[in-house]
Amino acid sequence: MKVRPQIRSGDVVKLSKKGRAYNRTFPKNSTLVVSCVDGDGIERASIITCRIIIGNTVEQHKFYRSELWATGVNVFGAAQFI
Repeated sequence: MKVRPQIRSGDVVKLSKKGRAYNRTFPKNSTLVVSCVDGDGIERASIITCRIIIGNTVEQHKFYRSELWATGVNVFGAAQFI
């Protein structure tokens, strides 16, 4: 069985196909940076808080883990899973 990669603070993520299905206040192809993880970061019910820069403002949005796609890049280090 394929397991989702764990998401940690500092990871760069994008919206998954499920996450793009909902209306958002920001462009759907935006790159998000994880700032806080509530849960283990693997289960679908984990709540992930992400930061996004829109114009000159920084906004925080909360997502379920199932709405995000992990890119494997962390802003604090190198690639985590390749």
